[in-house]
Amino acid sequence: MLRAGLPVREAIANLRASGSLTGSAGDAVNASIQAGSTLADALRRAPGTFLPEEIALIAAGEETGRLDAILDRLAEIRDESQQARSRFLTQIGYPLLIFHVAALAMPIGLVTLLTGRLNLTLTTTITVILVGGFWGAVLFGVGLMRTSVGRAKVRAFGEAVPGLGAAIRHRRQALFATVLEAAYESGISIDRGLTLAADASDTERAREAARLVAGGQPVGKALPASGALPGHLAARVANAELAGEMSLELRRIATEEFQAARTSLDRTIGIVTKGVYALLVVATLFYALTVLGSVGSLY
Repeated sequence: MLRAGLPVREAIANLRASGSLTGSAGDAVNASIQAGSTLADALRRAPGTFLPEEIALIAAGEETGRLDAILDRLAEIRDESQQARSRFLTQIGYPLLIFHVAALAMPIGLVTLLTGRLNLTLTTTITVILVGGFWGAVLFGVGLMRTSVGRAKVRAFGEAVPGLGAAIRHRRQALFATVLEAAYESGISIDRGLTLAADASDTERAREAARLVAGGQPVGKALPASGALPGHLAARVANAELAGEMSLELRRIATEEFQAARTSLDRTIGIVTKGVYALLVVATLFYALTVLGSVGSLY
């Protein structure tokens, strides 16, 4: 995104040209930079351009003279997030299609089996309830995600779901390791880097690790003591800290955890798709058997 020594104003021009800053947000950031603001302050005046923890990283990069490195890492993080979002939307498309087909077919099959005849009014009502309830729950979850308390509730619910919970945990650990590595590599103090990583992963355990490090504990002890990372990952960070290779190890952990999140999500979506497809087949069989039985009774 940036090369070393690139002036901030030129960087903003490149960001606008690449589409990273567009519309009124891009105009606001550009105007603030032209007026003499730092990049971090300019981004704060244009909500929606970068996340708070990303702006904090940018501010730290300006303070340490490593803004180019910070922006390069943020570009990588955003690319990974965009790819993950695109993969999820692509993967969820077929299960959603199967669900809507099943929401129509299952009521037809079950109502026909139970009543011995096709009742379009009743089956349509059931279908509307199923589809409406599903999308109502989705919109309710989206609304909850607008607040920190709501996000915590949605995350707690998601983590309680087998398979999906593992994907959420792996992704949160990947974000934590990614932001901590970016902060560490850019010369930001480790306790501040932990705070930024905690904000990115949105977990109180990571904030406790930051408090422990600020109190004098080494990272290798603070992470397992706070539970910010699972024991085996915390042990790897502790060993890397002693060997002077923490940045490299954090990047490895982030890569592995992103991959683990993708694997868990793929597995979960596959199971859900097969389950809904099985229900669709069963409902179709119920309907077919009922129809065949009705036809047979005529002879």
